[in-house]
Amino acid sequence: MGKTRTQQSLWREELLACPLVADDALGALRELAARLGRADGVVDGAALLSAIEAREAEGPTFLGQGLALPHARTPAVASIVAAVGTSPRGIPWGPAGERAHLVFAVAAPSKEVRGYLDLVSRLTRAARKPGWTARLASSPDTATLAAALRESVGG
Repeated sequence: MGKTRTQQSLWREELLACPLVADDALGALRELAARLGRADGVVDGAALLSAIEAREAEGPTFLGQGLALPHARTPAVASIVAAVGTSPRGIPWGPAGERAHLVFAVAAPSKEVRGYLDLVSRLTRAARKPGWTARLASSPDTATLAAALRESVGG
């Protein structure tokens, strides 16, 4: 299967925070949304943040194993975009206070179901591999993190 332009450019260093400055989930959402706001394909950065915050309010997006995946399908983006942040110390996420060491903020156009589900599927498959989250969360810099994402998730 060929890669689209969006998949080829997903893991750009300017969209990675290594590490995140935020020490709580809301701060991490805002920090990653600010990075996404500068990405090609984002039509309205403020609306994007609102959509991701609204989705998170429906139910925390902590997936376990140190991984949080806040996401939204929204008209605030014209193509699939993703930002990633690491937190070696972990960010409390969700009502039980689990710690997210790797946070993916993903947004897709409302009608882009297939590509969106494909990306989320690739991320969750990769996260099931032993040590994957810890390896990426301990990336010393954005170049290392970007290379690890391309290798393990594609794109």
